[in-house]
Amino acid sequence: MPGLTLTKHHGLGNDFLVLIDLDGAHPVDEALARALCDRHRGVGADGVIRVSGGPADGSAELTFELRNADGSPAEMSGNGMRCLAQAALSAGIVEGPVFSVATPAGSRRVTVRPAEAPGVIWASVEMGTPHREGELISVDSRPSDALALALRLDCPIFVDETVLKSSKLAASVSDKVNNEDLRRWLENLNDEDLGRYKM
Repeated sequence: MPGLTLTKHHGLGNDFLVLIDLDGAHPVDEALARALCDRHRGVGADGVIRVSGGPADGSAELTFELRNADGSPAEMSGNGMRCLAQAALSAGIVEGPVFSVATPAGSRRVTVRPAEAPGVIWASVEMGTPHREGELISVDSRPSDALALALRLDCPIFVDETVLKSSKLAASVSDKVNNEDLRRWLENLNDEDLGRYKM
């Protein structure tokens, strides 16, 4: 296999490897993603993002493909899209301040602007329409994005009972777990734990 050129980016607590592949010559499969993301034997990352040219219909400038650290495909990641934005701007393939990216979850608009620190950008990502069921609103996202958003907004987090039991949090589904307990638990998670818990 010929060498790949990847860059590493950080977006609000997640780190991703980004492969700019505009000619579509370097697909990323499950095994390659797992090897690259391994924090002990690889480069180490939460996932690998492949950036290719936009769809033929012209609905977006770029296409986003994400493989999680375990090799599984993901439809969307807000922090991953922020990393894509920084990589695409640095490579000169988009100019901003607004551009569209095709994802498996649909086309998403990204708005960027420079930040004060060198090499840092501010990026806002359109995450799609939330689904309302009564008073509950669900948003399709990676577990890490959903938890980060809920903690920032001080929202209640509903988690499957099997996850709570395996997390060592002393709570059942009907109990409330305060955000500080959850933050402490999240701080002690590692990559292997995130692969175990199905959220």
